[in-house]
Amino acid sequence: MDRYNVSKLLDLLWLRELSTKVGGDIIVNGVNPGLCASALHRSHSGVSSFNKVFAWSAEEGGHCLADAATRYEQDQGAYISEQVIKKPSNFVLSAEGQETQKRLFQETLSVLSDALSGVDLKTLVN
Repeated sequence: MDRYNVSKLLDLLWLRELSTKVGGDIIVNGVNPGLCASALHRSHSGVSSFNKVFAWSAEEGGHCLADAATRYEQDQGAYISEQVIKKPSNFVLSAEGQETQKRLFQETLSVLSDALSGVDLKTLVN
């Protein structure tokens, strides 16, 4: 579960930094559709039973995606879960969080650039 939580934090920091790089009519927000019954965990035993009790249908999860795509025109870098913008943690809003956000973004671009044989991705988002 720790890795899941860390991956959500990294995702949020990355999208917040990306949202500072885009301009015009482009809105960058993150959306969590919640636990949805899908084929994602088809190879894990017991998931089907768990999903029948706790998970939303794919259609219900789709409502969250459609909501996020249409309702938040004034927001940038927001995390939307269950059709509500969630307040970022104190760490995300702190100076250390802001620095981590910038560093994570630059390091990700560097890794991707190396993987793409030296394509300078920084020029695409600056």
